[in-house]
Amino acid sequence: MKNILIVWLIVLVVSFSLLAFLSSDPRYLLRIEELQADAALTRGMEFRKQGKLKEAVETFKRGENYYRQLYEENHLSRHQLLVVMHQLAIADSYAILGGTDELEIAVDSYRQVIRQEPSVSQGQPHLSLGDVLMRLGRYGDAVNAYAGVFEYGHGLILLEALYGRGRCYWLLDQPDSAADDWYLFLRYIDKSLGDDHGREFCQLPVCANPRRHFVLAHAWQALGDAEKAKIHLQAYLDTTPWDRSANYFHALLTNQPFQPDMGTISLADCFYPSTQIPRPIHQTLLNLYVAASGMYELTAEMSGESEGTEIPVVEIRLNRLPADDVRISSSQPQQYTIPLELRTGKNFLQLTVKNIGKFKGVMFLHSLALKKSE
Repeated sequence: MKNILIVWLIVLVVSFSLLAFLSSDPRYLLRIEELQADAALTRGMEFRKQGKLKEAVETFKRGENYYRQLYEENHLSRHQLLVVMHQLAIADSYAILGGTDELEIAVDSYRQVIRQEPSVSQGQPHLSLGDVLMRLGRYGDAVNAYAGVFEYGHGLILLEALYGRGRCYWLLDQPDSAADDWYLFLRYIDKSLGDDHGREFCQLPVCANPRRHFVLAHAWQALGDAEKAKIHLQAYLDTTPWDRSANYFHALLTNQPFQPDMGTISLADCFYPSTQIPRPIHQTLLNLYVAASGMYELTAEMSGESEGTEIPVVEIRLNRLPADDVRISSSQPQQYTIPLELRTGKNFLQLTVKNIGKFKGVMFLHSLALKKSE
C-alpha cells in the first residue's frame, strides 16, 4: 500500500511539473487549452440558457481567440470556420441582451461574420442582421440585409426573411411590397398564425396589390372572424382564381371539398416563384394538397450540371422530416420516383441540394407529378 502511494505521488508531481513547463510556452499552452476551447461553444450555450449572457460572451471570446491563433499558425479552413462560429455566437448573445449599445455591437459582429463566410449557417447571419437592424429602426438597412438570405439561405429561414422584410416594407409605408412578401410567407408557411401575427397583418393599409386580400383573409381567420376572412379571400380569388393555396384555404373556410393535387404540378407553384423552366433546385419549397392520407408517388424530373467529383444529392423533406435522398447522376433530365406518405390536406415539401459545397454546378428541376400509389 505504501509503495502504491509513493508511485501515485511521483506521477502527480511529474504531471504538475510537465504541465508547468508546457504552460510556460504559448505554443504548448494552446495545445493544453485545446480541449477546453473545443467545448467553448457548448459551455457558452449553457451559460446562455441559464441567462448568464455576459459569461456566455466571455466564453465564446476565449474560443474565438484560441482558434484565431491556430488559424494564424496553420491557415486551415476548419479553424477559420470555428472562428466564425464563435463570432456568430457572440453576435447572437449581444442581440439577446437587447440594449441599443448591445444591438449595435451585434450589427458589427454579424457583418464581420458575413464578410468572412457569407454562406455560413445557411443564411442565418443575414436573417439575424436584418432582425437586429429592424429592432434599431433602420428599416432600409434591414431590407438590404434580408436580401442576403435569399442568396445564401435554406428552407424555413427564407420564409422568416420574407416576414421580416415585409414588416420593414410596411413600416416604410410601402404596402404593395409588404403584401408581396407577406403573401409568400403565408402561402408557404406550414404553421397556424397566432393572434399577434393576425393583429399585425390586419394593419396592412389599402393598396393596389390584390395580395393584400390574401394577407387579410389569413389575419382575420387567425383572429377568429371567419366571415371577414371569406370576404377578403373571395376578393383575392376574383383576381387570381388559379391560386392553389387560396383555393385550398377557401375550401377550409367554407367547409367545401377542395381540388386535390393529382397529375402534373406547375413549377410556378414552387417557392421561390419563377417563370424559369427548368428551375434551379438549390432550395425548393412546395405545398401538396391531397384529399385522403396514404402513400403517394412524386415523380420529379431532374438533371445536374456538375464539374466536381461528388455526385450531387437532393434531400427530400416532408412536413419538416427527412423523407428520401436522390442522387442526381446525369446532366440529361431523368425521372426519379419518390414515395411519400401524405396526410389529408396540406403537406409541406422541401427539396434541397445537400452537398452543394462540394461541387461546382447547378441542379435543375424540369417537372413534377403526383399520383396515388397502387
